[in-house]
Amino acid sequence: MRKSRQEAAETRERIVEVASAEFRRNGVDATGLANLMAVAGLTHGGFYKHFDSKEQLVAESLELAADSMVDAIGQVVSAPPNKDGFQAAVDEYLSAGHRDGVADGCPFVALGSEVARGGHSRLHEHGRHARPVSCRT
Repeated sequence: MRKSRQEAAETRERIVEVASAEFRRNGVDATGLANLMAVAGLTHGGFYKHFDSKEQLVAESLELAADSMVDAIGQVVSAPPNKDGFQAAVDEYLSAGHRDGVADGCPFVALGSEVARGGHSRLHEHGRHARPVSCRT
């Protein structure tokens, strides 16, 4: 049975979300496509219906992770006063919850060693194009 375009887009989005967490939790090299697809509730064979390569998925999942992190920091910064916005963002970023939540944490910290080894050029490229966070103080 063929999926609608909407279903295919939702499946692709689910794969990217799962990959984003799994790559941060385990590292890119240690995350196999079969295990990643199983976590997403899909079969390994379906991967190439959505992506040309693992590198493509790595790039998209890192972009999602970086955008999510920037959005979360932006929410903290723009929260009602009571605390300096910049300081609130720093406190949240350095909190134990953020530190311990690797799968939802900073992708640059979680994947930094792989970028340094140069094994994933798309990771390195994305780091140069990450959108900036603007903080009001």
